[in-house]
Amino acid sequence: MRLLKDSWIKSYLDIFDFTEPPTSFHIWTAFSILAAVLKRKVWFGNKEHLHIFPNLYVALIGPSGIRKTTASNLGIELLTHVDGIKIIRDKTTPEALLEALTATEIIKKESNDDDGKEKLEFEITSHGFLYAPELSTMLSGHVKYLQGLNEQLTALYDCPTHYDYTTKTSGKNYLENVYVNLLGCSTKEWLATIFKNSDLGGGFMGRFLFVVEEKKEKAIPLTDVKFSDKKSALKEMLIADLQHISRLEGEVRVTPEAREAHRKWYLELQERKQDYALFLSGFVERIEVLIIKIAMLCSIAIDDSLIITEQHLKNARLLLKAVEKNMANAFIHIGATQEAKIGELIYKIIKAKGCVERKELFSHVSQYIKSVQHFNSIIANINEMGKIVGSQTKDNKTIYMSTEFYRDWRAKKLKELKEQEIKRKEDLERKRAEIRRRVKKQREEKEKEKEKEKEKEKENKNSNAKA
Repeated sequence: MRLLKDSWIKSYLDIFDFTEPPTSFHIWTAFSILAAVLKRKVWFGNKEHLHIFPNLYVALIGPSGIRKTTASNLGIELLTHVDGIKIIRDKTTPEALLEALTATEIIKKESNDDDGKEKLEFEITSHGFLYAPELSTMLSGHVKYLQGLNEQLTALYDCPTHYDYTTKTSGKNYLENVYVNLLGCSTKEWLATIFKNSDLGGGFMGRFLFVVEEKKEKAIPLTDVKFSDKKSALKEMLIADLQHISRLEGEVRVTPEAREAHRKWYLELQERKQDYALFLSGFVERIEVLIIKIAMLCSIAIDDSLIITEQHLKNARLLLKAVEKNMANAFIHIGATQEAKIGELIYKIIKAKGCVERKELFSHVSQYIKSVQHFNSIIANINEMGKIVGSQTKDNKTIYMSTEFYRDWRAKKLKELKEQEIKRKEDLERKRAEIRRRVKKQREEKEKEKEKEKEKEKENKNSNAKA
């Protein structure tokens, strides 16, 4: 029986809402932890033939100081409270990984044979959770070694029932009922040291969810961090429910409405595939499988029904769409030329400042620039991509603005000009009204003068007549 009233994912986010990492880092860490505890005991489809397990390879990508490992460590701490989870940390060799996965757990199963007699069966599983606070540490090394590890992780992602391998020390071995999850953290720059341009769109990278963020979501001083009694109680329930979820077993089914909605989405996807960039092709080819995986986890986060509804599929699509939006930014340094890297640095400076003078900008990057012409060429390329706008001030100084800053600045200026125009018209109307009032007053005074003159003439005539 579950203790939490809300979804396990929502409760997870509620507990750690006092921390600085972006919410997306918390969300995908939570999904990784949830996927890890299921240990291949929950699946979609026919388990003997076509089947999908909810394991994930997730990489949290962002600059140093964005609290990537803060988010991942919070999830890992919860995972340690669940029995039978083997966490494989940091750097590992292809051989060491396979050794760690060999016969991770032997599951005892009781069932009845055809005659109704009880029988005892044992199922060997090879499962593990790879955790890399620095993904570059786990996936770095000699090219041949790295290629071997990448190939292994690519094959293990699909959770094969039987996986043969050979090592120099122990000869030929095999894994049974494989189930591997991976959670790692990296900066975009370090990612470029792991992958090559030829890896973009490939099978290994296509199996990863690269969750990219550029800044912390909030700033919370350590002196303000409080973990209340209420949160402590919620955490205990979160752990208890995670342990309960780890005991779930069986096939996940789909409601008829969900099946029809998914069919419609899938057919529409086929018409849009060509619109995706090459480096997202691996992700797009596997997006249907990812949606099923995430929908399974969305269902399991709520209850034990093992049923995917139309809403679960919709939530999965929305979650992956949010990831896809920023995913391309993860690959910006992979295979990039030195000029492209300098261009990215220049853009970061302009974006951080919003608006910067050419002279100041040049001083920040002069050590990387060969000449003024080289600087002008890079600026022209960034401008051509629509990332920045150049302008001249009244005193003939050149300034550069990020496109976002320029849009805001222009909107503000247009608003100011509009307000000035309205004020000018109001002032003009007031002046005209004042002139009309004065003219009217002058006319009225002249009329009065004329009336007085007429009265005076009339009085004079009457006086003369009496005389």
